[in-house]
Amino acid sequence: MKYFSADLFEAWLKDWDRKLKRDNRKYLPPNTTAAFQPCDQGIIQNSKVHYSRHLLRERITALDSKLEYKLDLLMALHLLRRSWAEVKPETVANCFRKAGFIKTVESMEQTNEKC
Repeated sequence: MKYFSADLFEAWLKDWDRKLKRDNRKYLPPNTTAAFQPCDQGIIQNSKVHYSRHLLRERITALDSKLEYKLDLLMALHLLRRSWAEVKPETVANCFRKAGFIKTVESMEQTNEKC
């Protein structure tokens, strides 16, 4: 059985780090603030608003028809699917733009002027 020594592991880790830098990879750590994660900047919030609206509508319909309201997992997933479908592409694009992943037309023009 082969074992990693501390020196061997350090060499491997540094080599891997160089490879990742060469590939110019970017990542977002899981606890990054909302300033860097577009999903936290409105996309999830927007889908939650749609979900709440659908949920409220279902509950009111059940009350009006005097039926017992039970939300099961399948119904919740259907509501979530409908809610996600109502999130507009413009909302997603605006959130990515706000996070700095999409350049605005003005900044693209400024970049072109520098070239």
